[in-house]
Amino acid sequence: MRTGLGYDEAVEILLADAAQHALFHRDSLCDMLATVMYRHKLDDTLWARYVPTAYYVMAEVVLENWLERGVVPSEWSDLHNLTDDLPEVIESSSSEEGDNPEDPDFDGPSPKDEEVDPPQANPDSAGTSPPDSDVLVLRSKRKVPV
Repeated sequence: MRTGLGYDEAVEILLADAAQHALFHRDSLCDMLATVMYRHKLDDTLWARYVPTAYYVMAEVVLENWLERGVVPSEWSDLHNLTDDLPEVIESSSSEEGDNPEDPDFDGPSPKDEEVDPPQANPDSAGTSPPDSDVLVLRSKRKVPV
């Protein structure tokens, strides 16, 4: 997040009954306030009571501008920590399942585990590259620094 906070920390801060408006850029704050005002959620947004009046005046102008253009602000749903809704992950230190090569998700041994022979020079193609003097001549014709 832009403030350097993690998701859980950000939700905790925004649910708090304390001044939070300094965390937001002015334009973003005015957009949020305009949305909250349009959705009649000011009483549900605890940190909104600490925002200086000047921001509300700017938010009113933003909201009037939106309404004149027919723009409907996005929903302002109740804030809750979405990580609380995640299913609990149970980690096991021992694997009760063995790897089955017939399983479509089976990952066989990785190429790192297998020994790989380095590529060998092919004696038949040894004469195909130009000698060094030819390369220097080609570079000088193209004006490439050596």
